[in-house]
Amino acid sequence: MLQAGADPSRLRLVCEATILADWEYASEKGVERYLWDSHVKINQRYRKILEHFKREDQKKHVVERRKLEKRYADFIKTSQFFYKGYIQRLASRFELKKLRRIASRLQLDVLTVDQRVAVSPEVERLINTSCHVTLLRLGDLSRYRNKLRTKDRSWDAALGYYNLANDFMPGDGSAHNQMAVIALGDGNHLDAVYHLYRALAVHDPHVLAQGNLEIEFKKIRELQDKKRAPTQSNNLSSLVWWFVLLHAKFYDGVDFRGHEELESEVLSRLALLLKEESFGGEMLEKIILINFSAVFFAEQRIRGRS
Repeated sequence: MLQAGADPSRLRLVCEATILADWEYASEKGVERYLWDSHVKINQRYRKILEHFKREDQKKHVVERRKLEKRYADFIKTSQFFYKGYIQRLASRFELKKLRRIASRLQLDVLTVDQRVAVSPEVERLINTSCHVTLLRLGDLSRYRNKLRTKDRSWDAALGYYNLANDFMPGDGSAHNQMAVIALGDGNHLDAVYHLYRALAVHDPHVLAQGNLEIEFKKIRELQDKKRAPTQSNNLSSLVWWFVLLHAKFYDGVDFRGHEELESEVLSRLALLLKEESFGGEMLEKIILINFSAVFFAEQRIRGRS
């Protein structure tokens, strides 16, 4: 294995060659995790240096900062190119329909003159896991790249990869947890609660989702207690706020003063919006799924305590 600080391009090639040569060995040694950790460390290093520039006189360091940002942007682009190419090579090499479907949705050319390799069920599981994790990493890289932009910022690319990862393995909560990270950063309480509950109400819940949900609910309750709730400019924004506040209070599992009034407020605003037909189907779907997921997760917590 290469030592820390090795050239990222060489490290990618060595890790990929190791994975393709022996899936079981690569999985046992955590080769993919080792490779991604190197990307995470570079990202953390960049953030640390950038914070240093922000504390200093920015006019004195404008050239250095621009050079740093260009090198970092180039690093992200190269990393994205590698990980997309990795999925392309998997789909070209192995006889797995799920892989080719993902490659098609990414508009990757998987034509090959070689006969695709058939694999055992265990190796197929490892390959599918690898593809799923790679989609998540492409989402993370897109998220890092979007943060570099000073204008025309959009999370569409990152969310696109996370949605692909979720479609590929809907029983894994990782993609929803990552989508919640975006929603939390934007202060979008409904989407944050939705994705965090979806990250928990699955076969393989994300390990950080419960802690993230508890932090989000605590933040919502504190905003209400300090009378710093977001501005509610219309019936829809009012419904969203009272709805997430209701769930934040329900999460503690104990009755609270004003319970009936808050529940009635949510139901009356929901009924009003439905009558006015000004309620988008996607928003209604999120509210319904939050309720289902909250009930499911509450049952899991009760069983865990029993």
